[in-house]
Amino acid sequence: MRVETTMSESIKNLASAQVKVQQEIEDMAHDSKGYGYNYTSYDALVKYLRPLLTKHGISFVQMPVGSDSEIGVETLYMHISGEWVRSGMMTPIAESKSMNIYQSVGSAITYFRRYSLSAFVGIASDADNDVKAIEVDDKPIKKATPTPKKVDKVEGASISATDAVILRGMCQGLGDDVKKKVKEGLESNRINADTIDKTKKWLEGLIDAEDTTLSSDEVEQVFS
Repeated sequence: MRVETTMSESIKNLASAQVKVQQEIEDMAHDSKGYGYNYTSYDALVKYLRPLLTKHGISFVQMPVGSDSEIGVETLYMHISGEWVRSGMMTPIAESKSMNIYQSVGSAITYFRRYSLSAFVGIASDADNDVKAIEVDDKPIKKATPTPKKVDKVEGASISATDAVILRGMCQGLGDDVKKKVKEGLESNRINADTIDKTKKWLEGLIDAEDTTLSSDEVEQVFS
């Protein structure tokens, strides 16, 4: 599991409010059952904490975060003064024997929301780790490896290093479609020692006209 924490330049007011919250807070009843243990549900936790935190000028936002291989929750714990603490928790997505991938991800998000919020306020929400509810198969989800696009090479001498630098400079400020076509031309060698002058004139025309729109006729004319 990966945890990242950041905070505002000062948390003086937030810390003062946090002391008051913790003076009033009480451990909650464990209203839900897991596999061999009891814990406080997220709904019950929020219902109890929201009015108490609001009373002392504190609020929170929790959002799911992730990537193709990780899932987690980011919690932003804020004070009315503008001070804040942010904590993100991430874990690899894993296959589960008892759940499909969507159920497994949903369970992890719910757990992280409850665990993170409990940690912020300093309350014990469970007697054990409810991640045990998910039997994890030790095989992480494999990401599909994209098949590289085959590039048909054109015969001809490659352009010089000087011309490569010139092309790079000319492409700056032009549209992404132009840059993509130049890159493809270089990879396929369609832009070579024989066609480099045509390419430069074409780019000069685009720069002078400040027109980065590429028509199929222009592309064919330059790279034919």
